[in-house]
Amino acid sequence: MREEESQNKEIIKEIVLSHFGLDQESKKRFEEALEDPTPYIDEVYAPILGEDLRARFPVNRMLLEKVDTSWELFKDSFRTYCAQFSPSYVDFVQGRIRHNKNILRIFKHLPIFYFEDEKSLSALKLDFGFMFDTTPRRLRESFDARISEIIENRLPAKSDYEIVISRNFADFFLCSTGESWSSCLNLESEWSGAYWSGLPGFIIDKNKAMIYITDGDKKDYAGIVTDKFITRSFLTVTNKNKIRALRWYPSSSFFNSNVFKGLPFELEMFNPYDEQVKHGVRPLFFKNGWSCFAYQDKTSFKYSSGEVSLTEPRRLVGVEKGGQFYVHRDDTTQYHEGPYFFWEQGLAGLMEQDTDISEKKGETCCRCESLAEGDNRFVVDGEIYCERCYNESYGYCEGCDTDVPIDNMYSTDDGMYCENCYNEYYVSCERCGRAIPRDNVEEGETPICNHCINRDASRMTAEYLYNITTGTNNTWTEAASTQLD
Repeated sequence: MREEESQNKEIIKEIVLSHFGLDQESKKRFEEALEDPTPYIDEVYAPILGEDLRARFPVNRMLLEKVDTSWELFKDSFRTYCAQFSPSYVDFVQGRIRHNKNILRIFKHLPIFYFEDEKSLSALKLDFGFMFDTTPRRLRESFDARISEIIENRLPAKSDYEIVISRNFADFFLCSTGESWSSCLNLESEWSGAYWSGLPGFIIDKNKAMIYITDGDKKDYAGIVTDKFITRSFLTVTNKNKIRALRWYPSSSFFNSNVFKGLPFELEMFNPYDEQVKHGVRPLFFKNGWSCFAYQDKTSFKYSSGEVSLTEPRRLVGVEKGGQFYVHRDDTTQYHEGPYFFWEQGLAGLMEQDTDISEKKGETCCRCESLAEGDNRFVVDGEIYCERCYNESYGYCEGCDTDVPIDNMYSTDDGMYCENCYNEYYVSCERCGRAIPRDNVEEGETPICNHCINRDASRMTAEYLYNITTGTNNTWTEAASTQLD
């Protein structure tokens, strides 16, 4: 174990110092924290952690019902079968149910049940959501594929499952990497917003630990070896010394207190409205001056703290969702929200090119100098705009697919058009100026939109009602207009 931990540290150190673009001071702080994490471990975690900075607690396999996604898939796929035989999760794990004093092997009994007659086939079609009729052969192929998927994803029936509390940075570093599921912190994410670039910053957050459930299987990324996670969450310590979970992956709905009743502390979900984290954080910084801190759920740096010294730790506060928020080392009021680096080839791409993430900065808007990448990037005549500045100055013509100054655009129910395309496809209502498709106006006919036509009809109705109630025979009057209003 010691050899594995030593190897993990050396590989992580080499990767972070070479490819994450930290400034010199932050490189030094990261290396020190990796070698001696003690100053960054809160007193509520320290007593329970072992030499490898993990604490392991056995968990009963049968308590993992809400973690076993194959069980949910089974119930959703075979609702008719479940309604008739009512299998429990224990039955599903053991692969058998008792029915009329007989023991039925579930995965042998399922095809017998569903392919016995036409009525059963119809039930399977309904369970699988087939909207149209399908052949028995295709139905059997879908059935076999679903059974294979369920069995492949079913948690093993072995009993050595564990809940692990960890301050081991290798677990932090691979928190979303090497799993069957992923998140924005996956080191090999193909999304351009490289949220994973902030992972090194977690090492100096004294509030944080990880909690995960594992069956003991291992994963290996670039030579870093850790447990595989069935499900995991980050933990934080509140200012009342309570340990709280932030969000569970891969299922955000997973939380079952029975699973955690063997822990030496009470675990609940963090409430960003009523609770605060305990420690401020003095972030690591990239070479460009922005803070290195990864996407976080339920917490954020506090902004606009102009009266606070730049050398003081930045306070983390609760927020409803989370995000990747940056503060600048030279200015307490500056911040940038959203991904700062844009790179689609993951950490492996940086390692192959022998470069660091700081060289993958996104382009900036020519007006406001904010980042303009991905869906937030618009190019007009060679100039780059963010979405906000683009919408202030330009519109996109639906007719000729060009960017047109906003003052020269015409608005219709179907989008924006330049003057030429508008005149080609539309005419304006003679009364109110609304756009009317040319196809809806006969040649030589005065263009009147439906809104005005309906208003005329309403006026006529109001005039008629006014005349009936007053006994008069007037044409349109202000009195009738009042009645219409």
